[in-house]
Amino acid sequence: MKNFYFLYIWLLLLLLSGCEGVKSERGEEREEGLKSQVKTEVLPDTQETSLILEKEKQELIDLKVETAVEKEVEKTIKSFGKVVPKVQAEAEVSSPVAGRIIPESARLIPQVGAQVEEGQLLAQVEQILNAPEKIQMDVDTRKVEADIAQAKEEMEIYRAELARAKNLYEEHVAPLKRVQEAELAYKLAEIKYKNALQQKKIYTSANHGNNSRIRQFPIKAPIAGTLTFVDVTPGQQVDTSQKLFTIVNLSMVWVEAQLFEEYLPYIQGLKKAQMTFTPFPHEVFEGELIHVGDIIHPETRTVQLIFEVKNPDRKLKLGMQADVLIPMGEKIQAVLVPASAVLEEGGKKLVFVKVGEEKFVRRNVTFFSREGNQIALSGGLNPGEEVVAVGAQELLAESLKYRISVAD
Repeated sequence: MKNFYFLYIWLLLLLLSGCEGVKSERGEEREEGLKSQVKTEVLPDTQETSLILEKEKQELIDLKVETAVEKEVEKTIKSFGKVVPKVQAEAEVSSPVAGRIIPESARLIPQVGAQVEEGQLLAQVEQILNAPEKIQMDVDTRKVEADIAQAKEEMEIYRAELARAKNLYEEHVAPLKRVQEAELAYKLAEIKYKNALQQKKIYTSANHGNNSRIRQFPIKAPIAGTLTFVDVTPGQQVDTSQKLFTIVNLSMVWVEAQLFEEYLPYIQGLKKAQMTFTPFPHEVFEGELIHVGDIIHPETRTVQLIFEVKNPDRKLKLGMQADVLIPMGEKIQAVLVPASAVLEEGGKKLVFVKVGEEKFVRRNVTFFSREGNQIALSGGLNPGEEVVAVGAQELLAESLKYRISVAD
């Protein structure tokens, strides 16, 4: 019985050691299999190590190549910026008088994110006047009329200054910057005049044909756009200093960029610049330069540039980061490739060059500038070579596998 017990223990240990051996062998086979997936070959002409990627796997990752072309390109400066609303494209809306939001406004008040049209009724406020308040309302009405006259006079002055600036610019006497500043000043004066007219219309509407102490005033959208803030409910007491709505028109936005002072000579005569945004790195937008600041920031030694950018589908959001590419005037013969072909690793730019049906070489390249959806390279690649435009990230992963396997 004792002998049988020892025999049982011996057989059990033998079985367990056999399983461990099989597991170990399978683990080694799997590890070898992983390493064998990354095939390489040293090219005899250049001594470069090429990755071998079978056609089946190329089809699996939808790999595509494009031919590098030579072209004369202009060097650019990259400036960082952000999206902000245009001066005349953001409006904070308050009540024209102190009073109470009438209950019927419940069907009018839109929600945050809603699109509103210029002149759209957003709510109505009710005001109950006592005798002194009626007198004050008459005083306010006369003040609005005075504001209209002053705003109109200012608008006409700025209109004349804009016309003068344009004439001087056409005669090459004044710079474009003077025209842009005059145009901005005129637009602001025009907005002020329109707001004053709207205020008078509100007062006139409230007083017309109604001598009772109860007055109702409409709260309307001064511009078309998207509601980004709403703080009003039916029955709420409001006054003229309280912000009720914020409307932003994003069909056209501004991009504020900062430029180091040593680059100021390069923007003389600059009218437009290309830019990309963080969520859309391969989509290029064009901005029109409308303002160059007059003050150098004492700490950063930068000057502010403002570009106007069309945004019809409202893809660009307020606060979004931008890379603004400003041309410097210096031109060279460079090699252009799709932006998607250029990768970065360890602070270096690289591409994958196709050297055979299933062979690809990793090549370090020198970045020169961005040209729309393409990147201009000043070194590392020759015209006519084929680079991987789609699937480059997958090849980089394969390259890293090979380096890890070699290190092991």
